[in-house]
Amino acid sequence: MAAVKPYSDEDSYLAHEFLMKDPYKNTIISAVLEESGRNSLLIYDNGVIRGILAVTPDYRNLWFYGNRASFRTAADSIGYTEFNLYIDPKNLDIAMNRFNFSKSRILIMRLKIRDYTGNSKPARKIEEKDMLSYGDSFGSVPEYLITLVEYRNRTMVAAGGIASINSKSCALDSIKWVEGNEDAISSIISGAISLYGSQTENIVIYLDYSEKMKTILESLGFIFTGEIIKLHKNI
Repeated sequence: MAAVKPYSDEDSYLAHEFLMKDPYKNTIISAVLEESGRNSLLIYDNGVIRGILAVTPDYRNLWFYGNRASFRTAADSIGYTEFNLYIDPKNLDIAMNRFNFSKSRILIMRLKIRDYTGNSKPARKIEEKDMLSYGDSFGSVPEYLITLVEYRNRTMVAAGGIASINSKSCALDSIKWVEGNEDAISSIISGAISLYGSQTENIVIYLDYSEKMKTILESLGFIFTGEIIKLHKNI
């Protein structure tokens, strides 16, 4: 019988082993548990972890990994009014039966840093003076470890947030670009490698699904890792 247990530090080893079934797709989930897992839940069945619902400190972003049965249990435990839920496409029908969501596709690509073929100059870290430009181009600035920005002709054309970093991988999220400047994403990637290339082995990038962007990333040495669904629930 399925049981829900709040995540604690004593669960970290078993949770990590469970997430290693798909390590790169689960890069951000692992980071949420490591850095601020106190809001997260584990779903057990007969004493074995079958699912993990990772919840960020602000309760705004929920990431689930596990089988369909454990997702049903996790979905019944979600009581927030407004949030983003990231799930495997196989669980979409369950989520849509539980909540009124808007949805979008998220592409996940992985790069072994040693295989990177790009040669763009690295994007730089965002500064206070960039906030207005970011707002004009992409909206509110997300809260990440570091946000990288790239300009062309004094206009911000690309940005990306470093969501997590460990010895295995660096996760890039909130990838933004101005239409017609998709290639500027190579500067964001170069920026991440410049900052963390000596500390990790891979770059894992999460971005709104785009066949054009997928092709650009493949030309830079990235390989397709998977696809997840982002669901947004309003009050």
